[in-house]
Amino acid sequence: MALVSDCLGGVAFSADGQNWTMFDTAALPSTDVRDLAVWRGGVYTAHIPHRVWSPPSTDPDGQPVAGRWVISGGGVARFADGKWTAWSNENAPELADAVNALAAGPTALWAATSGRGLVAWNGATWLGRRDCGDENRCIQDNYVTAVAVGADGTVWAATARFNGRGTGVALLDDRATPADADDDGWFVLRGASAMPGDLIHAILPDADASAWFGCSTQDDEGRVRGAGIARLLDDRQTVTRLDSRDLAPGVLAANDVTAVARHPLTGDLWVGTARSGLSVRGVDGVWRSFTRASTAGGLAGDAIADIAIEANGTVWVATRQSTFDADHRASAPAAAAPGAPLSGSSTALG
Repeated sequence: MALVSDCLGGVAFSADGQNWTMFDTAALPSTDVRDLAVWRGGVYTAHIPHRVWSPPSTDPDGQPVAGRWVISGGGVARFADGKWTAWSNENAPELADAVNALAAGPTALWAATSGRGLVAWNGATWLGRRDCGDENRCIQDNYVTAVAVGADGTVWAATARFNGRGTGVALLDDRATPADADDDGWFVLRGASAMPGDLIHAILPDADASAWFGCSTQDDEGRVRGAGIARLLDDRQTVTRLDSRDLAPGVLAANDVTAVARHPLTGDLWVGTARSGLSVRGVDGVWRSFTRASTAGGLAGDAIADIAIEANGTVWVATRQSTFDADHRASAPAAAAPGAPLSGSSTALG
């Protein structure tokens, strides 16, 4: 069974790749779907609140109330045994209504939330890890922009302030007890191991125990500026950087990195950017690039939202809706809140 989020709102699945079944507000906590994860036989979806039209009505005094859009829903939903189960802050107080991303681990499903920190689901209960004010014993902030789980079970969480300013990355060893925070071990990347940008949009724990990050910074006026790719080596102290400003033109397409993925068959590193398409680094260190123009429209756009690579080597690329700037001969993605997940159409590359 294949399951994908619909950029118009909702979730659709197909068992044969030909016939599709759509789920929307009748089954889901929100049609604004931000991520998907498969964990212990269920398909989980991450949601943020969506807009729902409230038609004209009357108040208790009989006065007319104009129709309006209201914000509603959000949280996490699970599809298993042919039915949906939904959680939100209402029935799971540890969980937020705005869930940005999911990561499946050996002992828990981890949810990156806006405002409630990093939340674990062990199949029975939700437990949140929130900022406790101690930089050595907990997550650094309650707004989590990216989450990933390494092969060794380490949970990587990138955080930000409520205003979108990044606060780096913390590593969690939950001691295989996701429902018990008392024995957690935290390691915060700082100093020599700090990232070149403290706003992280993508995390890829690699098979060699290193990790790759798509980094940005935010200036005093709130503008987000790309800082390229950072690689944390397996000593978890040494950071190297790939930056388009330090490389020949056409190598790393741009520094506003939104996605990083490793090809399971070739070992190539696939990198998505916010405005400049894809850059691919071969195991020999040679780079090549893909844009909408270079693929004759095969790539849906140059604003890359995410990259997913199947075990058979098929590369799926999600692109964000954009507009074309005729004066600058470039495409510009629609505005999004700093650190917000991107959404859009998808393209399959062989």
